Amino acid sequence: MKKKNRTFYLLLVVSVITIICFVTFFYIRQLNITISDNTISSISELADHDKTTIETYIDICWQDLREIEERFVNYECGTIRDIETRIRLESLSGIFEHIYLMAEDGTVYTGKYAGNVRDEQAINGDLNFMPYFAIGEEQVVERYFDGAEGSSSGKESILYGIRLKDFEVEGIKMRALIGISDTSVIRDNMVINSFVVNGKS
Repeated sequence: MKKKNRTFYLLLVVSVITIICFVTFFYIRQLNITISDNTISSISELADHDKTTIETYIDICWQDLREIEERFVNYECGTIRDIETRIRLESLSGIFEHIYLMAEDGTVYTGKYAGNVRDEQAINGDLNFMPYFAIGEEQVVERYFDGAEGSSSGKESILYGIRLKDFEVEGIKMRALIGISDTSVIRDNMVINSFVVNGKS
């Protein structure tokens, strides 16, 4: 009798332990699924927010280029010298490290050598922005390396560009206005939530 009771209690204990293990296993599994779903949802929300923030900043850069184009007209920049002087002023006071005006034939004008009809780098072929507007793009944003064409060495920057319509200087039709800014500008001017740790970027 005692042996029977002992066996019964042993089976009961084993059964209870087994049930507890199964319940614990399924609880932990469900908890992990819930945590995983919540984490993925949070990351997705952060990514969507960051994407919107970046897109907004790009729109601001394109708008800045449009405003520079408007100032070319408002300040009556009727000569290449006027344009280059204005570009130099815009580069000193705006968000772009370098600003370039590209003619239909690919000639690039900049404020670096204000007064010169053609930029020396453009003559040497170091500045070639034609591919960015090869198929009629109205606005572009691309990674850009300040080095030889096709080179991935040199300083990495971001190129913003807008196509110009009916804009001529001294009878030269201009195709695009380009602004180059350092990649750090995005980091310094925007708060990207997914890169914020403990409230500090």
